[in-house]
Amino acid sequence: MTKTTTKSRKAADHPTWKEIIQECITTEPRQGVSRSFIKKYAEEQYQLSGPASVNQLKRAITSGVESGLFVMPKGPSGRIKLAPSTCTKENAKPKPVSKKKPASGSKTKKGRATTKA
Repeated sequence: MTKTTTKSRKAADHPTWKEIIQECITTEPRQGVSRSFIKKYAEEQYQLSGPASVNQLKRAITSGVESGLFVMPKGPSGRIKLAPSTCTKENAKPKPVSKKKPASGSKTKKGRATTKA
């Protein structure tokens, strides 16, 4: 019989990667930030560097996009922005839906019929 021992993890000295990304985006006055800028920000603020941090950053971005926390309007190589808050969507008035008339299949000319004799 073997016992499995569980080791308790040491609490991280820094916030989660999603929180780091949010903080980086909110401190910059630009329209979104790049991955390299987030990486540099994490290295300067929290001394996070190395190949593991790159993978963790990538995973945090993809999970944040899937959960709706971040938006990547130009695809995976573009800038990362915070998603618009849900409260602004709730307060916005819905656009009125205009009903379109169905287009008629065939157009007929009105007027007299011409016959060839």
